[in-house]
Amino acid sequence: MNLYSVCLKRNLRFAGQTAIVWALVLVAAMLAAGNYMIETSFCLLLVYPITPLEQGISFDFTNKRYRFYTRFAGIAGGQWDALPDIVRVVLKYYAYGTTSTTKVGQVVNKKHAGYILLLSVRDSAQGIVVQEYDLQKRMEAVEKAALLAQYLQVEVADYSQG
Repeated sequence: MNLYSVCLKRNLRFAGQTAIVWALVLVAAMLAAGNYMIETSFCLLLVYPITPLEQGISFDFTNKRYRFYTRFAGIAGGQWDALPDIVRVVLKYYAYGTTSTTKVGQVVNKKHAGYILLLSVRDSAQGIVVQEYDLQKRMEAVEKAALLAQYLQVEVADYSQG
């Protein structure tokens, strides 16, 4: 299987976190086997807040499918969908402004800008959004766009000059 995954959101606090989670689960199982229910409950309560959570998108190029996944404690889940006919990988600059008012009546203007990486689907106005990037991560976005284009054997349309 030719897999490629892009992590969109990660909640990792420290290295080795998954190993600690599984060690706590193992200790909880051993305690449960010995009927130490209070200690078992305590171990399981410790597991949840330190369990790493990750969301992303995976591609299976061999079987021409993709999925948005959630990975919890190293186990990923998400429904696979058929990969539509992709005609190009698009990297696009975006910018917009927002205006809000604080509780004390002060007007705050904010500019939002970055890059969006998406797959353009043949005969469709909608594409598949792969990832968004901050302005400082343009080179990473360009590299991922090139890699996806190579896997999909399509061209890159780069509109990232903001």
